[in-house]
Amino acid sequence: MMDGDISVDTEPGMGSQFTIRIPLYSAQYPAKATVDGLSDKRCWLAVHNASPE
Repeated sequence: MMDGDISVDTEPGMGSQFTIRIPLYSAQYPAKATVDGLSDKRCWLAVHNASPE
């Protein structure tokens, strides 16, 4: 949908790892306030939940 992908790796009794990749493209009309240097950067989000609900 956004030229990205989603993958899931799971191990019974251990949990699951979800990976989401969404490429960042330059805006046609960039905002006045910009943050330089974010291109080609990775962001990691780790959520640990002992009891899945």
